[in-house]
This record gives sequence, structure tokens and C-alpha cells, in this order.
Amino acid sequence: MQGTPGKYICRIKVVDKFGNRITVVKSIYRNIAKLSAYISFFIGFLALLFSDKKQTWHDRIADTFVVMRARP
Repeated sequence: MQGTPGKYICRIKVVDKFGNRITVVKSIYRNIAKLSAYISFFIGFLALLFSDKKQTWHDRIADTFVVMRARP
């Protein structure tokens, strides 16, 4: 279980660049990058506004993508 309960409720999935589930190691690496974005006064999240792929800084570093699964 690599996602938070909120991600499961909203049906959000974090995948790698090949569309596969991320490993636990990559999940930890992504969370460390996310923590550094919080510490740096949300600069990593502001990168989302200027990104052509609409990808945050920690997702770029971890080489992951956030996708929303379709409702059944």
C-alpha cells in the first residue's frame, strides 16, 4: 500500500514513466522530495504552474506521474 487513504478515495494513482505502480523505494524517494518542497516554502509546488506537463517538482525528481483512474 503506497498511496494515502485520500488517494484511494479520490481514485488517484501515482505511476512511473512506463505506467507501472511505483516501488516502495521510489515512493520513499518521492516523499523525501515532497518534504523538501514543503521546507523550501512550496517552491516545488509552484513549479506546477510553469510546467508544460503540469508536473510538480517532486514528481519530476522521482520521475513519476499522478493520474486519475476512471470511475467504473
